[in-house]
Amino acid sequence: MFKNNKVYRIDKHGNKKRVFFFRKYKNLRIKFLGRNNTVELKEPIAKFKSSKLILSDNCIVKIGSSKHKIVGLRIIAKSAKSSVIIGNNLSSEKRFTIVMSKEPDTTLSIGDDVMIANNVQMRTSDSHTIYDISTNEILNHCQNIEIGNHVWISQNCMICKGVKIADNCVIGANSLVTRSCSDSNSIYAGTPAKKIRTNINWDRLAPYKFDNNSDNKSSNYCRSRE
Repeated sequence: MFKNNKVYRIDKHGNKKRVFFFRKYKNLRIKFLGRNNTVELKEPIAKFKSSKLILSDNCIVKIGSSKHKIVGLRIIAKSAKSSVIIGNNLSSEKRFTIVMSKEPDTTLSIGDDVMIANNVQMRTSDSHTIYDISTNEILNHCQNIEIGNHVWISQNCMICKGVKIADNCVIGANSLVTRSCSDSNSIYAGTPAKKIRTNINWDRLAPYKFDNNSDNKSSNYCRSRE
């Protein structure tokens, strides 16, 4: 009946409890196109809204717990053996789309405390082939994407294949990120995105609230990936 597709709840001790009849679970729609897929949702499970997973064969999706809302998340993994690993305390607004490669064995990972604004896309592939006409060598194979901890990706951004974004970075609005943002505590922006400032950090509070809260000024968000 389920074609060996499985959905699990993971408690704080790491124990798994399987969920059945999961077509829509916790406001997250799950559509399995094939077999042997696994979805893991860590408790307390995030408050999803207008979110959907579309999975092919042998795909893995893991989503950490979150005290924030995850709105408009769409994970489209139509190639076999795709993996999407999302850490704790993700927040997203409308139209956050993750498109996994049409080639197998691709991974996209997102760290803890990542904030995603409206209309952000992440793609591990160009979807179509570019090749050298002399040798027929393919020039644009799929590549993994890695987003660090405490990263803020502003609205209308595209994160392309092969990109790594370091911890505590901000990606400016309307940016096209085609190369890795390797320096932590930096702002990257533009088309293509370039580093425009270093020695920064960011907070979810509005500036006037942050300015009036001395505790936040001494906070340290320089956390390493576990």
